[in-house]
Amino acid sequence: MRAVLYARRSTSDLDERQVQSIEDQVRLMRAKARQDGVPVVHELTESQSAKEPYVRPQFERMLALIDGGEADCILCWHLNRLFRNSVDMSAIQWRLQKGIIRRIITPDRVYLPEDNVLLFYMEAGVSNQTVLDLSKAVKRGLKSKIEKGWSPHRAPPGYLNEKWKEKGHKTIVKDPERFDALRQAWNLMLCGGYTVSEVRRVLNEEWHYRSPQCKRSGGGPMARNTLYGLFSNPFYAGYFLHDGQWHRGAHEPMVTWAEFERVQTLLGRAVPFQEGHKPQGSSHRQPQKHNLTYCGLMHCTLCGGFVTGHTIRKKSGRSYTYYFCQNFGGACRKVATREETLDALVNEQLGRLFLLPEFDEWARQELEAGRGKAQSVRQSSEQSGRETIDGLDRQMESLLTLKIKDLISEEEFVTRRTVLLNSRTHLQAALDEEESSQDAAREAVGNALEFTANARAWFERGDENVRRAVVRALSSNLSFTRGNVLLEPHPLLEELRREHEKLTTELRQIKPLESGFRSTKKDPSQALRAVWSRSLDNIQLLALNNSWSFPRIQGGDER
Repeated sequence: MRAVLYARRSTSDLDERQVQSIEDQVRLMRAKARQDGVPVVHELTESQSAKEPYVRPQFERMLALIDGGEADCILCWHLNRLFRNSVDMSAIQWRLQKGIIRRIITPDRVYLPEDNVLLFYMEAGVSNQTVLDLSKAVKRGLKSKIEKGWSPHRAPPGYLNEKWKEKGHKTIVKDPERFDALRQAWNLMLCGGYTVSEVRRVLNEEWHYRSPQCKRSGGGPMARNTLYGLFSNPFYAGYFLHDGQWHRGAHEPMVTWAEFERVQTLLGRAVPFQEGHKPQGSSHRQPQKHNLTYCGLMHCTLCGGFVTGHTIRKKSGRSYTYYFCQNFGGACRKVATREETLDALVNEQLGRLFLLPEFDEWARQELEAGRGKAQSVRQSSEQSGRETIDGLDRQMESLLTLKIKDLISEEEFVTRRTVLLNSRTHLQAALDEEESSQDAAREAVGNALEFTANARAWFERGDENVRRAVVRALSSNLSFTRGNVLLEPHPLLEELRREHEKLTTELRQIKPLESGFRSTKKDPSQALRAVWSRSLDNIQLLALNNSWSFPRIQGGDER
């Protein structure tokens, strides 16, 4: 008699989660084989459900070994390890009845060809019926859950599956860390001024969105395909799909159905179904292009929503663009503002920003000289810091020498070494941060000076992307209240404007006198240049202390 040891564990059958693991099954059945004196010629193991026939390769191999005469006995933990469906049950029972299988050995009993077939069928039928009952129970539980409005699937981004409730009572709740950020992402799309790629950049780079961290995945930024799927998923409007049917969910929607439809229109995608009707067919609408300058740049002070816009074309061929609040809270009146009004407001602010040619030239020269000066100061600072770090390294070497010579205890060595290492780490970090902050402040002042000299020309001659970039850089706060717009200029631009205005009057006064000072030792304009240089240094210090940044406009005309 030659036996095949067969061990199986299913990860899909809920009732089998407590069944002996494969390793335990193999260990116990080896002991049983030694006890009964049965030689084992093959050991076959697999992790596969037995609910369906012809899906277990090792089980099929076992039958082939038996049919080929290489084995005539089966060792297994229980009959339900061999089968849980009538097809596999019949295959085993038929071979046992014909004597092809001489024995089926389990820890509890041995099944022989001459045994009463009714007893075998009863035990085998219990295993099969268990699967059928479990399947019915699972389907009944899913149906009940769906009828209550809870999706049985994994929650999409912005939501979480509750894990702390009992099985069968778990629901889907808002993700407290990500729900609001994704709602703002919908707002950006609804305003019509952002593409999906631009929304993704804001999410990942400005709002630092990261997916939930799991054991083997997660913790990364929003993927492009995931964001497209998010904006096309009716789950966020309160519906979910199961077995080809749409159901109204009990979870809290992130957007209204009207907002969901608007985003589908912007993306050029079909709405999967009309609310209250059966799913519709595919749509061939083309994406709408929205190149409105101010869409998505303003917030309503009353409801917090973004300001969107649309263009109306008259029969005469003339077009007018209006901007208005999306009225998220339902309390705002739809009072619109013409684009010409906003253009005039921006031009008014840009008109206050200018640099006389002399100041422009001096600023560029001072910034260039400042880079060299900063490099020299940085080298000096780095050298001083490096000397301090080298001193700490020498102290650690001396400390190690004392430890080797047993002149200090292990505890004292560890304590003093930790202090030195912390000091060294903090010093190196401070040097790196100081260098980075100074470079950022100098770059911000340089970008602001370039903006001051060129922004008006960029706004007048640039395309919509350049115009949007100019408005975004100009304003630290662009707010909308019932059609009235408030624009607060960037503080860095305000500082440059104030310092420039102080010195402009003096420059105009001394300019006619320059010819009379050409032969003197001291030129009045040089003194004014020195004051302007100190002003730039002070503004750079303000940018450093307040962590001000200022973007460089891409695509604008250079000086």
